[in-house]
Amino acid sequence: MASAASLFHSDNAEVETLNRRVRPSDGQREYLLEHKNELAAWLESDLADLGMEVSLFIQGSYKFHTLIRPLKKGDEYDVDLGLYFKGRPHADVDPAELREAVQRSLRRYSAENEEIHSIEEPKERCCRAKYKQSFHIDVPVYHETPAGRDVRLATLSKGWERSDPSAMIAWFEDAISGTAANRAMIRRLIRYLKAWSALTFRSPAIGPSSLMLTILVVDAFKQVVTDGDEDDDALAKVVDAIYQRLISDRVVPNPIQGDSDDDVNRLSKQDHGYFLEKLAALVDVSGRAVCCGDVSEAAAIWSEAFSYVFPLPEDLGVLAASQNEGRQGIVTYRAKSHLSD
Repeated sequence: MASAASLFHSDNAEVETLNRRVRPSDGQREYLLEHKNELAAWLESDLADLGMEVSLFIQGSYKFHTLIRPLKKGDEYDVDLGLYFKGRPHADVDPAELREAVQRSLRRYSAENEEIHSIEEPKERCCRAKYKQSFHIDVPVYHETPAGRDVRLATLSKGWERSDPSAMIAWFEDAISGTAANRAMIRRLIRYLKAWSALTFRSPAIGPSSLMLTILVVDAFKQVVTDGDEDDDALAKVVDAIYQRLISDRVVPNPIQGDSDDDVNRLSKQDHGYFLEKLAALVDVSGRAVCCGDVSEAAAIWSEAFSYVFPLPEDLGVLAASQNEGRQGIVTYRAKSHLSD
């Protein structure tokens, strides 16, 4: 059986792979980190007069090392910067007032920073600073009690919500414990699924969250991936396992006990059904691809799911040339951004 694994991942930096096309470069990560650090320093200083300890903690995909590039026009890099206040009991801190204080601080920062496009209206679980260079920083606001680690998230409509991202990061690091090769593969598989999702669901609101995909991939990997599996076979196995799981039970339990969200699947019944429909199509694509007897044919099949993002061998001729033409739009889009190094 021919394998298209080399088109997913290669240690050779000169080889074009799916992983290389969807993950940020080192320069892009450094650019995001620079602006994250500048905003963190501002918030820590500007909010010091609220009478509580202030600290910031980067979380989400950036912390997991599963961040992907913007893959279509209108997409942006998403960096999550948790803002923590500590020093009083929860009952003595008003979540609405705290959120408003953070929103005002972001507006002051925006007035002094030409890189920022806008400070968006507050979202249910975060504030957002939108930058001109195709990325935004989400700032969820947390409060931690003085004694013990009891962390709550300030929401707009529900007040304090139990949520501890540091516990989620600890879970992730523990869940992917094993060989360095396995840890790297799990992160790549998460990127592949996130890239497929970004390309498949034109509105992110009707697709699975990054956290949901992360949990599903980690759980499936433990169950079905074996030593010797390369990225293409592993992805096919993981996708099928996720589909079989979700048609039996749509609930994706939160691995962090005590968080307010017991189920991280926030899709409506209709959107969940649409997700399963698209996931079934991915199961079909991946099954046909890994059973294909020719690498070039397998690549053409994988491109049904990953479109212009999936690298095609030159011996596909017209199809490969057509793909390169299709990629030109996204290349031009990225070229406008300081992030496209």
